[in-house]
Amino acid sequence: MKKLFSCLLAGLLLATANLHSHAQTVQPGGGTLFTVSAQPSYSAFQQGVYHYDMGNVNKARQSFQKTKEQDPRHAMANVYRALVSPSPEDFSLYLQKAKENLETANEFEKLYYTYAETFLKDDWETRLATAQKMVAQYPDKARAYLLLGDTYNQADEPEKARSNYQKAIEMEPAWAAPYMQLTFSYLLRNPTDIKQAEKNAKKLVSIAPEGSTYVMLGDVYRAQNDFTKAIEVYSKGIQMDAALPQLYIKRGHAYTFSGNFDKARADYQQAGTIDDVPINAHSYYATTFVYQGMPEKAVQTLLNDAETITTNMKAPQAMVVKDNFYYQAAFICMHTGDVQQLKEIIARYKPVSLAVSNQTGTAEAKLQSKADMLFWEGIVKTLEKDFTGTQKNADEMKVLLEPIKNPRKLAPSIFLRGYTSLHQKDYAQAIAHFEKISKEDRYAMYWMAKAYEGQGNTAKAKALYKDLAAFNFNDIGNALIRNEVRKKL
Repeated sequence: MKKLFSCLLAGLLLATANLHSHAQTVQPGGGTLFTVSAQPSYSAFQQGVYHYDMGNVNKARQSFQKTKEQDPRHAMANVYRALVSPSPEDFSLYLQKAKENLETANEFEKLYYTYAETFLKDDWETRLATAQKMVAQYPDKARAYLLLGDTYNQADEPEKARSNYQKAIEMEPAWAAPYMQLTFSYLLRNPTDIKQAEKNAKKLVSIAPEGSTYVMLGDVYRAQNDFTKAIEVYSKGIQMDAALPQLYIKRGHAYTFSGNFDKARADYQQAGTIDDVPINAHSYYATTFVYQGMPEKAVQTLLNDAETITTNMKAPQAMVVKDNFYYQAAFICMHTGDVQQLKEIIARYKPVSLAVSNQTGTAEAKLQSKADMLFWEGIVKTLEKDFTGTQKNADEMKVLLEPIKNPRKLAPSIFLRGYTSLHQKDYAQAIAHFEKISKEDRYAMYWMAKAYEGQGNTAKAKALYKDLAAFNFNDIGNALIRNEVRKKL
């Protein structure tokens, strides 16, 4: 299950700036009016917006922090600083600072603040309404269409997302950000289109030939099973920007899928030394052991890292890191059926999850934390064949999540029902549940394939396995199933 704050970090949000009295008005990429009270703060802010648009979070965070030091009342610098925060506590803090300085903001900036604020409650419905209002009031601003595209992307509506990204490109063809989002969409959102992804990635590199754009081009080659070419492209990016963690992480993925685990781990270690928030680097390092058929070692690595790398972190960030690592470890134990280890992890996980939700400070975040724990406790009940107990957990999750205005909110409880039905060998019911989950949840699609297999429908099972085997992007679910599904072809 994805956390509220995890969803926030995953969203590539694009922002504007504050309008102070006696301000200077400028127009960076996206066509949105950015206004600041002094030239020095504008310079730092402009750099932050550029790095943010390009996905360079470390540099963006540094630039927005510098902007705030030069202009403490810069509302949109606080919004941006919130969006690159390493913890929900920081996110809430900087959004509050932005709110305190909105009185002189222009209308677009106020709308953007409202857009960002919706992540505190996972309120996708208000986010959509706000993005639509942006487009309606500012139909000549490319950034408004990009935000609307992002919003549709979050709800698994790729065609609407792509239409808005394309509109942003038509309005500002030299702006890199919509090409980046469009490439990502064609690579990972169904229906995928590798030719369109490659076309947009190459255009992206031609517009902005720097490390972050080579990340996207390398991903295109990795999607095509050309790991050698992908490694070459990521390496070229590293030559351009050796301080960008994503390049080492992505090259590590290419090494992982080509079976060179020592080089993969070396790249993940390097990424961890230069990333301000090294969650992904350590998670992927542990994941290499799963691909090698050593899930127990992966779990132990994650549990050790949860204690060792958080020692010198501030408490809020340490909680986020632990939350992530416990989630990954629990996921592995669910798949391997290690009930005793899973119970031990849940005991550590539960207070950490609650602490992270308390950082966000909203009722919705706390409900999400409770639902998360019901999910994992439901998995334990299923593995122990307490199917009635699992059903009660799924029902309680549904009730808890009712106030959250996100169309995908029930996916975890639906997965739990499907997972339980499969373990009861009620394959038809399992399939009915899994069909309600996004096809982009490939781990759920793996279990649907297992249900088809159990039902004797080998054609549908094999079609799903074929799709899963071709997926060359890295997450814990893919790590757990990749070797198995490739053997089934």
